[in-house]
Amino acid sequence: MGTRVSKNFVNVKGNWFPAILIVLLYIGLSIISFTTINEDAYITFRYAENLANGFGLVFNEGGERVEGYSNPTWLLLITLAKLVGVNPVFASRCLGLLFGALILIELHLLFRLCARKNTHYGSLAAIGVAVAPAYLYWMQSGLENALYVYLIILTIRLVVDEALGLEDFQISWLPLLLLLLTRPESILFIVVIGFWKIANVAKEGTPKARFALIAWLDLLLIPYLIFLFWRHAAFGEWVPNTFFAKVNNGLRYSFITGFQYLISFLNHSLWIPLVLPLVAYTMRGFKIPDTRKDVIELFLYFSIAYLIFALYTGGDIHPYDRFCVLFLVFSPVLTFLILPDDPRTQWEEYAPTFLVAAFILGNLLYSFPPQWDTTPEVTRPPNSMTVSLIGLVDGNVSPGEILARFKDPPVDVLEYVGRDLRNDPGVDGLLAVEQCGKIPYFYGGPVLDLLGLNDSRIAHIVHDVSTWDIYAQAILNELPETFVFVYTDNRLISRYYLENTVMSEPFQQRYNLDRIYHADNYFKLLDGAEYSVPMELLVYRQKLEVELNELTRNELNWLMQNEPVVDNPDGLSDQVEAFRGRHSGDPGKVIEIRVDYY
Repeated sequence: MGTRVSKNFVNVKGNWFPAILIVLLYIGLSIISFTTINEDAYITFRYAENLANGFGLVFNEGGERVEGYSNPTWLLLITLAKLVGVNPVFASRCLGLLFGALILIELHLLFRLCARKNTHYGSLAAIGVAVAPAYLYWMQSGLENALYVYLIILTIRLVVDEALGLEDFQISWLPLLLLLLTRPESILFIVVIGFWKIANVAKEGTPKARFALIAWLDLLLIPYLIFLFWRHAAFGEWVPNTFFAKVNNGLRYSFITGFQYLISFLNHSLWIPLVLPLVAYTMRGFKIPDTRKDVIELFLYFSIAYLIFALYTGGDIHPYDRFCVLFLVFSPVLTFLILPDDPRTQWEEYAPTFLVAAFILGNLLYSFPPQWDTTPEVTRPPNSMTVSLIGLVDGNVSPGEILARFKDPPVDVLEYVGRDLRNDPGVDGLLAVEQCGKIPYFYGGPVLDLLGLNDSRIAHIVHDVSTWDIYAQAILNELPETFVFVYTDNRLISRYYLENTVMSEPFQQRYNLDRIYHADNYFKLLDGAEYSVPMELLVYRQKLEVELNELTRNELNWLMQNEPVVDNPDGLSDQVEAFRGRHSGDPGKVIEIRVDYY
């Protein structure tokens, strides 16, 4: 670990032209590839706008201070953009482009640091990252993924710089501190880097090295501890409220779903062909230079730490394997770091280039299967990068249309519903939703998240099915005027406790199913044929003849004594179909929406 060498050992000079070309390729593909802004990004946008407008770190203007976000650094960047008049959606896209490009530049610097004879391996790894649809998606998702991955790669490079004695003043604490403020699970990386640095200092054994380590720890931990105490003083918790709302499912459940999540990523990943030569060369045996060993060790340790995090949390519900973007970047880097500098045959010399070319071709033809049933039935629709490229070549889409779509994505059903409710004069009270991003952002009024993101009491109880009655009591006693639920496959997409609440007698006594939004999300195949992904939202409204009050003793007893879904498993679908029958042909009750993606 951490072999000290002279500065002359590191290839600090070199041709920047390949790196510039790869960055331009990435920017072009990012703009061409249609990416919707992720639902959760609008949670950050809402907090940022309230902060910029002087209301503080709150989800609802004048509401309780609850840390319903988990990305303080990213939120601050969006807030600064808002303060200078930049729309949060466009700001997040520009920041994603910036940090996505900086990641590719960091890979270029990292491979120079490793003093490879085959310096083009760094370019091959960067190309593989830049053309991956999941990378393009998450760098432009509106969330903090681009900043997060960039800070990780930057931290690793600076830590290795310091271990090699290339830096007189250690500054890796700064990106690591920013990493801690960007995502709370980054505490795992402090453990990794801390032990790695301690091992290096123990090996070196000089007073100067020990002093540098103590100074590094002070600069990192003191500001972070100040931040933790501020968080506890401001929100009453040591961790974000999102931990309780999203993570606290129990270890057994989380481990099973997390394992399935990782298997799903391997199934989706196209880097498996690139890992095969890694295995082959490992079996053949070769010597890895010490500098490269340091980098490989850190990448492997970070991967293990993040695997632990993914298994503990149970993965993520978002498409394109959000938690695995880190592995998507790490895998080509590790592959090309381990490949030897001395290929013995002409095939071994050109095989990496051929493999990357195959990977690029595979990504042009490959995309993840749709999440829901499609019409007509398709198993693997193309990705937007391919469709847009073909559209440009065929003249079916103009560069101006692509740029306009990049800056202002099409209105999807969640945004449509939020705007529609905002413009409805009959809706002006508390809105309860299970999708707490776009609908609240475009609604603008007070909102209660049904997962508890902006309510710490609800966040602590939503994961226990046995306490659904306590959950229903907490929700109904907030006295929402309107509820919005996502409905598919004859049920609500959220968990059992939510459907129990909707079908309970107290809920049915207070609320009527008021309207259904049916959206068909259209995508195009390579031959121009369309397929659609349906999505529906149910809106329940307060009954006009009922005055909302907290639950009575009789209503509480009913909740404790009954399980509506068990007693009547088809009750919700029967109710929805009866509503459709009564309001067939009424566009104000069954609202049809068409959304054209690509």
